Amino acid sequence: MILLLTYITDPEKRDRLETLYNLYHRDMYITAYSILKDHHDAEDVVQSAIIKLTRNLDKISDLHCNKSRAYIVITVRHLSLDAIKLKKKTIHLTPDQEVDETSGAFDLDGLDSYILKLELGKTLATALDNLHRPYADILTLKYYHQLSTSEISEVLGMTSNHVNVTLHRALKAIKNILEKMETETVGE
Repeated sequence: MILLLTYITDPEKRDRLETLYNLYHRDMYITAYSILKDHHDAEDVVQSAIIKLTRNLDKISDLHCNKSRAYIVITVRHLSLDAIKLKKKTIHLTPDQEVDETSGAFDLDGLDSYILKLELGKTLATALDNLHRPYADILTLKYYHQLSTSEISEVLGMTSNHVNVTLHRALKAIKNILEKMETETVGE
């Protein structure tokens, strides 16, 4: 990162890039690592994303808004998927994924609810993994990043109507996937 900053001559652009890195490095790494499952590959993708974002820094008007974060996370996700294609291997989310250790200690009295939340999160992650990628992107932007329809349309370059239609289809598709997963679990 430091080496990249030395090549940027415009001090305003350098400061914006440094701020972007400080704000979103962790989110970028977590996104890349969750897809690639390798520390070094995730770091490589983060660096590639920083370089790509350097070229598109003018597209990010406010570094502190959800829209910017979503743009950055989606960029990292696409670069991670490209890295997988280059390695010609597939990554599947499994129900036994690691717990995010950065969240700190949890209350032992709330252990049952904590485990239920983890299971729900794993189930949703598996369902999103089985969903058509544009549907998963829209659901992630809407419910995880809490973007409005107009913000999603700006991030993805779609009309608001197209976002609404895609969101409706995505909800219907994920409902079917979750019902199918439930049926398979009950049938075991």
